[in-house]
Amino acid sequence: MSAPAGLRLRERLRGVMVPLVTPFTASLTIDWPAFDDHVSRLLASGIEVLIPADLVGEAWALEFDEKVRLFERTVRLARGRAIVLAKISEPSLPAASRLAREAASVGVDAVKVPLPADPGGHEALDEYVNAVGPGSGLPFLLETSGTDIPIQLIDQLAGHPEIVGIEEPGLDLDRFDMLVQRYGAHIPIIAGSEDVLGFTLLLGASGFMTASPNFAPGFMRALWAAAAAADAATTVDLYRRLRRYRRLFEPDLRAGRPLFVSYTKAALDVLGHSVGPPRPPLRRLSDAERRVLTVTLRDALGLEVPHHGLMSE
Repeated sequence: MSAPAGLRLRERLRGVMVPLVTPFTASLTIDWPAFDDHVSRLLASGIEVLIPADLVGEAWALEFDEKVRLFERTVRLARGRAIVLAKISEPSLPAASRLAREAASVGVDAVKVPLPADPGGHEALDEYVNAVGPGSGLPFLLETSGTDIPIQLIDQLAGHPEIVGIEEPGLDLDRFDMLVQRYGAHIPIIAGSEDVLGFTLLLGASGFMTASPNFAPGFMRALWAAAAAADAATTVDLYRRLRRYRRLFEPDLRAGRPLFVSYTKAALDVLGHSVGPPRPPLRRLSDAERRVLTVTLRDALGLEVPHHGLMSE
């Protein structure tokens, strides 16, 4: 893809961007009708950037061919109404390169390249990114892995003509501010953590890629609108309400367990949009956890919970 197309993508990577959940049937195969319904709801809510097979989409539990089908299906459903980014997360460089080429062949707009936590130096990192990003013929967005990736290595990659954004998923606000000041004038700096989202938005994030828009796109769009309007009071109020939800699984996050995936799926189910269970080793929520979640969705986020969801209180 030409550099001008990459530049146009930079301009569009703003606001609320959704890493999509992957719905499963009771037998843990992908529930394609539920996936279609989910993507359609998000498009109808005004979401303009979709990321299939990302962390909340249980990328670690998906087969190679399943990821390709998710890419293709998302592109077909988006039909030019939304940008589609393909997360490329494979255990080897040859597999990652192949997945990126498959993503290009089904028409995604760009690939999202998570940088390895131990990049092995400038030359190794450059080889990895070029093989997965430009090697696929697509623009690429970097996911930095937080403070594991030194700023000096980001400097090396930020000058590439086909880079369209940098996602920073860490909690270090000084580092996030440095990225915004260093690159934000020409590269979108995208927040990847809801735990500090109110702060990163006020520091100048171009947008965010997080799980909660899957079930609360209106609430999360309101949070973005407040920050974009420099309305600090409303931004802080909405962020504090979001934090009430995030505290439900905070101990699991500290222990390295991504239970936010289970909570995202349970929230959709409570709201009347069943997307099935997570794949093992993740677990479903207990009845007690679902009851607390139901109350939190209603009271903290102001979501309209159908009667069947309230019955579980």
